[in-house]
Amino acid sequence: MQEKKYIEDEDKGVSPVIATILMVAITVVLAGVLYVWASELAGNQTDFGTFNSYAVEDAPGSITGAISDPLVRMSFASGGDDLSWSFLEIKMMNEERVIPCKVGTMPDSQVDAPDRDIEADVTFTVIDDGYDFTAVSLSASFNGFSSASMTNDGTGTWTLTVTLAPGDYSWSAEGDGEDLISLSGMSENPSVTVSDEGVVSGENSITVTAPEPEPECVTGDQCASGVCTENTCQDAPDDEDENNQVIFRVIDQGNSFTDIQIKGEFNEWIQEPMTAVGNGVWEFVSTDLTEGTYEWGAVENDGSDYGIWLPGLASFSSNPVMTVDADGNGLSTVDVPVSTGTPISFFVNDPSSQYFDIEIKGDFSNWALWQMYETEPGVWAYTLSLDDGTYEWGAVENDGSEFGVWLPTPAGFSSNPTITLSADNKQGDLLLNLPETVVFPITFTVVDDGNNYQDIEIKGELPPDYDWNLRNMNSDGNTWTYVISLQPGTYEWGAIENDGTEWGIWLPGLAGFSSNPTVIIGNDGSVSGDVTFTVPDQNPNDNYYTMNEGDSSDSEPFQFVADCVIVESGSDSTAWEANEILTIYEGGNQICSSWNECEVEISVYYRGKLIAGDSGLNQLY
Repeated sequence: MQEKKYIEDEDKGVSPVIATILMVAITVVLAGVLYVWASELAGNQTDFGTFNSYAVEDAPGSITGAISDPLVRMSFASGGDDLSWSFLEIKMMNEERVIPCKVGTMPDSQVDAPDRDIEADVTFTVIDDGYDFTAVSLSASFNGFSSASMTNDGTGTWTLTVTLAPGDYSWSAEGDGEDLISLSGMSENPSVTVSDEGVVSGENSITVTAPEPEPECVTGDQCASGVCTENTCQDAPDDEDENNQVIFRVIDQGNSFTDIQIKGEFNEWIQEPMTAVGNGVWEFVSTDLTEGTYEWGAVENDGSDYGIWLPGLASFSSNPVMTVDADGNGLSTVDVPVSTGTPISFFVNDPSSQYFDIEIKGDFSNWALWQMYETEPGVWAYTLSLDDGTYEWGAVENDGSEFGVWLPTPAGFSSNPTITLSADNKQGDLLLNLPETVVFPITFTVVDDGNNYQDIEIKGELPPDYDWNLRNMNSDGNTWTYVISLQPGTYEWGAIENDGTEWGIWLPGLAGFSSNPTVIIGNDGSVSGDVTFTVPDQNPNDNYYTMNEGDSSDSEPFQFVADCVIVESGSDSTAWEANEILTIYEGGNQICSSWNECEVEISVYYRGKLIAGDSGLNQLY
């Protein structure tokens, strides 16, 4: 950034225009007090072919106490590239934040700012009733939601006093890393308002009350750690020969299983025998597990590849979890009810872990899809009891397409897998054993920058069908993702917004691609090419954010489109053209004024890439 220049002038802001591809320094004199407007417009040209030269100058007129002052003018010349507003973005940064600028119109008269001299001291309070937090911090809209320490008066009342100008302020608090707003029972952050007269209203205090501890047991009862005394489990009498125990237990209410084996995270999912202790109860005892949680499960060894998955018969929809306390004790139980048919477990073995959502269907489900779940990494199961008979079945990977990926095919089946049950005999196919491949998890991403898309779907040369079937992407705000495991190779892909038409909206074209995006996976898992793209706002009306008519004299206040408003001089509202002047205004928020020293920077982006200005905005925005 160039050295900033300071010029004093009592009447107006004047600065030289330095029209270079590399940078322009701007100075502005504000209302008899020296202020600086600093901006660099660098000719950091990108690879999409824009070779314009950019110029910046002070907007005519003085900076005042209003909140609609013109601040700076921008233009470009000696270049033939018009910049479409569909792909163009201008950002301004002051010492506090990055301000996205939006195109709009300005009111006919200036809108006055609130009286800067009006301020109020606001004390925020958190009352700690029973949690005994060691540190409480406050974050709020007035400090950019950064953390500010509160002070404890010794009784559990934490306070922080700040001086605020008129406005609305949302706030939150944390105690020892816990969200205190949620603990207080509030569903959203409280807020306070300082009126133009300096009157404070709203919620500036919360109370967090710790729940009463529940009794661990009833006095006189036995409990896991010994004898229950005064509603608390007391340690059993000392016994030097007794070790702390972690007990994995299976209760077979039908007393019909003969060879139950355990596996879990604690033994790397390797099956080990459990001990029958009588009356259908089986146990596996460990004395060396440290404090923590461990997923586990148990199977009846019926001679099949994976046995009968007993948590499924006990109605577990995910793996049981053993919790070991700080003393090394723990108890976890799988209670299997009496079966009304033959217990059967269907398994899909995916040694490459390339699938993420496997579902089963068959005669027993009337071919409706039922969710399977991982009994261990790469092994999916579904367990139920079936009457005697013959059943066809299969499994699919739910990849978002209409029918999913039919897994019996890669497992080597030319027709549906089949099992036959008769008396105590069962024959057939209970396992889909998928081939092992070297794959790498890849995340494809589409960013929707203002279009409010509702149903983005991916398609491409993606396994296992490679035929451009549509698959649903997952939404997280305006970011859509799809995760799939891929072997080394080259894959073309794309995405559409499913708007109800036959083909949808082809998004790579809107993102500037002239051909399909392509990603390359190396033998070492390295990723190159286009694994993500951004779709700029495609609606010109949205880009131009027409403001409500009116000015400060109307009964309804003038509504600004943004804190930074761009007004074009030309007649073509779809693009910034050569020699067309853009004037940047304050948009209802003080950026520069007669009471605050002003130093800002401007950057211009096209198709998401910096084409002029300060590259630091890339990191700060």
